[in-house]
Amino acid sequence: MRPERNEEEVGAVPLPCFGNATTIDLNLGFLRLALPSSGAFARLAELGLKRVRFQGPLKLGDVVSSPRSPCLRILSVCDSFGVDSLTVHSKSLLRMELSSLNGLQELTIDAPALKELQLLYCFDQIQPVVDIAAPQLVSLYWNDACHRISVQLGNLGQLQLLSTNYILVYGPQCTRRHNHEIQWLLQRFQAIHSLDIMLFYGSVVSSHILAVVQLRGVYLGFMMLG
Repeated sequence: MRPERNEEEVGAVPLPCFGNATTIDLNLGFLRLALPSSGAFARLAELGLKRVRFQGPLKLGDVVSSPRSPCLRILSVCDSFGVDSLTVHSKSLLRMELSSLNGLQELTIDAPALKELQLLYCFDQIQPVVDIAAPQLVSLYWNDACHRISVQLGNLGQLQLLSTNYILVYGPQCTRRHNHEIQWLLQRFQAIHSLDIMLFYGSVVSSHILAVVQLRGVYLGFMMLG
């Protein structure tokens, strides 16, 4: 008699190790995905995974790092579950997008050639553990938790564009913690070419806030509550 399989083992889509594929783009509609336990994506340059439930003991970071994906240049993982910890060591990666990775708690990126990083709405907890080493990073899109104690950004001296979370202009005392996180992130850079940030405020607009729009290289979006 065959042993019964539990619910987690039923319906998983195995990801074959396509040795000659250069691009893989999957939207699984929240089906479970089982990562390959061996083999290399020898020619893979672009990998896009959307609406995936990752299953099994294998870590996504092991698959996309240089030993198994030596040519990977673009990585995008969006609207997915099952990645609580992600560690990527890649010599070839140029662009990385992580968006709505529900449950992500720890993120480590060691990518000396990385030019663009997008980190959007991934962390559920207030103090995610983040360690990023990307000395060639030019564009950083960070719309997520950013605690000064648990986030290590390394040397980002080449950064030219920073797009970050909104600032709460008016609100209760609890908004101070949020604003302090953004302030700490901004203070990490002594000079930057372009800054994209949103001011979230009530119905009162001061002349000082309007004057900020005139700063060169700063792009502000305004969100007004009626």
